[in-house]
Amino acid sequence: MVANGIMYVRNELEINLDKEMGQVKIGDVGIEKVSRSPLVSVIIPAKNESRTIVQVIRGAKSISPDMTEVIVVCNGTTDRTAALARKSGARVLVIEEAVGLDVGRAIGAKHARGDILLFIDADFTIPAALLCKYVTEVKSGSDLVLNGYSGSRTETTIHSTSQAKRLLNKMAGRPDLQGSSMTTVPHAISRRALEVIGYESLAVPPQAQVKAIIAGLKIARTDTINVAKLNKKRAARREEVTNLVLGDHCEAIAYLLSSQGKRGGFTDFLRKRDVLCAEREEETTVHAGQEAMNGNGRAEKS
Repeated sequence: MVANGIMYVRNELEINLDKEMGQVKIGDVGIEKVSRSPLVSVIIPAKNESRTIVQVIRGAKSISPDMTEVIVVCNGTTDRTAALARKSGARVLVIEEAVGLDVGRAIGAKHARGDILLFIDADFTIPAALLCKYVTEVKSGSDLVLNGYSGSRTETTIHSTSQAKRLLNKMAGRPDLQGSSMTTVPHAISRRALEVIGYESLAVPPQAQVKAIIAGLKIARTDTINVAKLNKKRAARREEVTNLVLGDHCEAIAYLLSSQGKRGGFTDFLRKRDVLCAEREEETTVHAGQEAMNGNGRAEKS
């Protein structure tokens, strides 16, 4: 059963989310009564991932078996992903229409109860030992932990999305992050980070990252996981995904400029633009004087 577009299910508990009002309507059992609050919430957006979802959930739950909740956000799914996820012990949010991975992550984050939120994908597995490092980094004080992977590049070329990630980090004052980005999984955030940047920001990952940087949150990189090699190949969508990521970075840069000024906090160095303003004012004054003289001359002749 899906009502108002979104349904949250855990055994007998059903919670309907009103998409337009953004309000959670809770039945007889509240979220806080389902179980004790987990340490980690692993959020997995999924669309038709029945082949891999069970293994992905199994790996996620092994991070901390007694203190991990797994939230699977099924959006636009037409296969058995939701049923398999529920059977595997995940909390399941079902959205009738496809809303995209990032919006799915944002919705999952809104419902997460953990102190640490870890984001992974549903189409490939990552060893639990590697995922644990993200959790450990947050437990050690980091607010945002990024995959050390900086994007696709060779000795002579670098992908446009990798360039965009590096440029944004440089503009935001964190060149040390290189090409690491919230666009890439895995990444983990603290509950504090979620409250500071807002779950809605997760719908545009680069903008969420800029917000975290501006807010002074502690951001770290951890082990490199080359997700480009692990991701399901979707050649037909490659250009669309590239354009989406580039557009996200444009939006993030726009946010940065709106917050830090039109130059993003960078100075003009030795450039003295006011000199041009003075030149323009002098030129205007001279032109006005010439016009006045010409006008007087015409008046005398008449």
